[in-house]
Amino acid sequence: MSLLKNTLSGCRFLVIHRNISLMRVDCAKNVQGSYTSKAKTMGGLDIQKKSLPVESDVKNLVNYCCGTNINKEGEDVKLKEDSEYPDWLWELRLGPPPPLEEMDPNTKEYWEQLFFLQKIRKLRLKKVVGRKKLFVNEGDKIYQLKKIRFRALASKYDPGFDTPPQFDKDGWRII
Repeated sequence: MSLLKNTLSGCRFLVIHRNISLMRVDCAKNVQGSYTSKAKTMGGLDIQKKSLPVESDVKNLVNYCCGTNINKEGEDVKLKEDSEYPDWLWELRLGPPPPLEEMDPNTKEYWEQLFFLQKIRKLRLKKVVGRKKLFVNEGDKIYQLKKIRFRALASKYDPGFDTPPQFDKDGWRII
């Protein structure tokens, strides 16, 4: 009984005698509450969402790339003039990938994109088509299943035409 008291110390329960069980409603509520409170803390530390500071100063937003400083001290990277950056930086395609018609078929990217689009197409078709269901009576169903099973095992089936028949010493054919 003392072991039960130690394990359910946070629960309120009524003990009249050793044979009387716990009151289910109060105990269930308290045990659930204790487990949920333990789930919020992990390893003795409280797990809470941290809100990151957002830069609202207009002067800093215009002159610096905010959030790029990974050190504890120092400042963010200062933005340069547009002419100081290379030309290819302004020609980068940031949106979705170009359609296949715009890509050159002699490049690796074209074939990777083609493979990816075909894979998506096959998955969509597989989802729409699904599997066929047989609507036949039980006898026909068993017959169809036997046909399918024989077709699956046909490559492993040896009818015995390649090898001569084998006989035991009494003259009986060994199958």
